[in-house]
Amino acid sequence: MLTYSTNTEYFNMISELIQFVISFDDYEHDESISPTDSDRYSKQAEELINKNLGKYDMGDKLRVTEAGKHAIINSCKEKSSLFFTNAVISKLDAFINIDDFVNGYNAYNVPCFEEAEFFSLNDNYSDTGIVVLPLVSRTRTSVSYITYSGKKRNHIRQTALSLKNRLTNCLQNIFFVEYSKIKKHIIKNIVLKIPDAVTKKGYIDIAASPYCCRPLSDVLSINYYEQSNGEETHGKFIIEKIINSDEIKEVFLKVFKYSQDNNIDVILGPEILCTEELFAEKSGAYNNLIIENTINSNPYLIIPGSYWSDNMNRAPIYYTGGRCVGIQQKHRRFKQKKDDKNYTEDLNKSSEYEILLIHIPGWGRISVLICKDFIDPNIRTLLVEELQATLILCPSFSPSMSSFENAEQSLAEYDASAVIVNSCTALSESKADIDFAGEVFTPTVSSIGGKCRLNRECNGICESGCVFKIRLPLDRKGESDYEERGAEFEQFIFN
Repeated sequence: MLTYSTNTEYFNMISELIQFVISFDDYEHDESISPTDSDRYSKQAEELINKNLGKYDMGDKLRVTEAGKHAIINSCKEKSSLFFTNAVISKLDAFINIDDFVNGYNAYNVPCFEEAEFFSLNDNYSDTGIVVLPLVSRTRTSVSYITYSGKKRNHIRQTALSLKNRLTNCLQNIFFVEYSKIKKHIIKNIVLKIPDAVTKKGYIDIAASPYCCRPLSDVLSINYYEQSNGEETHGKFIIEKIINSDEIKEVFLKVFKYSQDNNIDVILGPEILCTEELFAEKSGAYNNLIIENTINSNPYLIIPGSYWSDNMNRAPIYYTGGRCVGIQQKHRRFKQKKDDKNYTEDLNKSSEYEILLIHIPGWGRISVLICKDFIDPNIRTLLVEELQATLILCPSFSPSMSSFENAEQSLAEYDASAVIVNSCTALSESKADIDFAGEVFTPTVSSIGGKCRLNRECNGICESGCVFKIRLPLDRKGESDYEERGAEFEQFIFN
């Protein structure tokens, strides 16, 4: 039972106030008011809320009456002050207990995961054009500076999000997206609670594996064909099956055991090489292979790559113990050349793109983008600029990495990280000499930037598979403000 969903009217009220705020002509400008005026508006906002909603104490459940909601909204419109309405929204945001929210929405407490998915905290987004979402905690990089008086101060590094609009820095427990920016996408939000001891480590340990390095013809059965619509002929291809699925299963089990033995938080496999045995048809289902081999609670997120079937390319996402929290579908089709002809991945067309966004306190917002979806600027921008994703996990099966390296640079100003794992089988088809099996990107200020290539000590040739242990820092504070620490990794080759 999603206990926090009973507060929809509270978030509807906030949505209407945000709609009013962004209607001001100077909403995007940088004007400020004096501290005296700011204090006055803060007190007036508190009085207005107390009068119409009652006085809140920490831990109180959110409440609002229809009369109280209209009184607050009408008062803001009558005063017609951008700064006063900001103060009211800020006060309403402060009353939201994010811990209560997480416990109320925690998907693992819900028997049916579909019931745990939500699009928005408010249900009046069609009318207001505002989608309200939870702002679960995440670690941000802090930097130090010396004031004019010689005192040392610390502050959180500013990002493009904090400059986007004047409300962003006022909100501590929620954020909002303009409904028009989502366009034809369906956003499925899921909240997960992970033990505090894990999220407060200051880093995420990720086990990423390419699975295998055999030649493509030994790994995948691919059907290339031509399809005519009367006037035009198009080259298409589908993945019929994984030829060496038992071998890949054994590599996954080695990665899984390694992850449990080494306190790994997340497992990530490559595109297409998720076997049928590792795939869950729907969220909420349990994966027997993971259940049978689980001996402790970690890892907490398991993405065994993506699975190709029925003209769909889908990545299952499992929580600790093997329960599927959701399935991310690939939307952008890969193009491949064979015998001097171009063939396009024959994926089912969809007028609406579904994006799963996982909210984890301490880690932030995590999303999975399969291969070409990552390099699509529309999907990537929606995720990091609008939905404020903090970590993108990307299973890939590509003979090239250059497009990924170019695309990941756009994450930096939004303080988002990415982990991309490729298959050595795909890389073996490349005409270029590529000696790395993936990338880790962190938005790090340093002389070398945030890029970290997963260089292969094995030269892409191994008998029993390998895994890269990646340590992704959540707070990248380093020895100086301009030499922050980025990701670290080590490769472990199985016997």
